[in-house]
Amino acid sequence: MKRLLLAALPLLACTTPATGADAGSPDPVRLLAGIAQPAPAATVFFERRVSPLLTEPLLLRGELQQPRKGSLIKAVGWPYVERMSIVDGKVSVERDGERTRHFSLKRAPELVAINAGFEAMLDGDVSGLRERFELATQGDSSHWRIDLSPRSPRLAKKIEAMTLIGGNGELRCVDLVQQGGERSRMWLGDVAEAAANASDEATRDALCETASLTND
Repeated sequence: MKRLLLAALPLLACTTPATGADAGSPDPVRLLAGIAQPAPAATVFFERRVSPLLTEPLLLRGELQQPRKGSLIKAVGWPYVERMSIVDGKVSVERDGERTRHFSLKRAPELVAINAGFEAMLDGDVSGLRERFELATQGDSSHWRIDLSPRSPRLAKKIEAMTLIGGNGELRCVDLVQQGGERSRMWLGDVAEAAANASDEATRDALCETASLTND
């Protein structure tokens, strides 16, 4: 399986990246270099969306694809069929039985965040992330997280935080927290399959191994 169509985007702290003086935090440059995946790339995903507008979480399965640099495709295969393509700053959404929708990426700040996150991960490009987010890291090479908070006020009106969670050369999960109470978690690659087959949400969340990195 191709490892990482690595985030949402597009999913938290406003501190600066780790430096040599902060030996307890991993270097984001090395972390991203370790999971970089040149296009074309693809990986399966399992996603959970929570919203005040939903009576229960929405669960999705599908595949993330990057046919070439500058493009990102999110193909949902269950519980409905939908294909969202981001190509050169333009978005198209196709769903069975509906007319294809087209709009500029600038109209959807949350997609800007997700697209920037995934592109930076695939390219191993920390500078691409730093253009839009403040970064903070925790953990070590076997289990790490990168917390991102938006730099621009416009993006911050839509996105509260985005978190990348991984270890041992792979990105496992992406968390996205939007203003207004909407949030999502995306499991990628092997953990996506395990999350889809998990018996409950606690088991799913344990796959990201966030507990040992949580300060709450």
